[in-house]
Amino acid sequence: MGTEKNTDDKIIAAEKNKDEKIMETKKDEGEKKMATEKKSDKKSKVNEIKHDVVVDIIKLQNLTKKVVDTGVNSAEDIHQAVSKLPLKYLQKIEKIRKPVSDMMAVQEKTIGHIYDMFQNVNGKVDSIAKDLLNRAIA
Repeated sequence: MGTEKNTDDKIIAAEKNKDEKIMETKKDEGEKKMATEKKSDKKSKVNEIKHDVVVDIIKLQNLTKKVVDTGVNSAEDIHQAVSKLPLKYLQKIEKIRKPVSDMMAVQEKTIGHIYDMFQNVNGKVDSIAKDLLNRAIA
């Protein structure tokens, strides 16, 4: 009988040990799962903040393009108006009216081309900025 009791005690102890190992494994798995969920939550929050920042930068970039476009247009209008002032007076002189008119036309086109170039550069900068921002979002 003594050996039977010893054997039963050993079986009970082994099963208890087995149950403890199972519980410890489940606890470890639960802790790992919680750690993974925390990392996932942090990553999600970081991605959300990154998205919000990029959206704000895109809005700023669009506003900047509009402001530069408006500034270039205003500068061109002023430049055209100021450059015509002396020529308008010269046009009043009959003998030089035709060459002055021709000169005004050339001057107007030249100034227009210069400001078209500014608009073109601004458009290219806008395109590059959009490309970089799209890469940041991806």
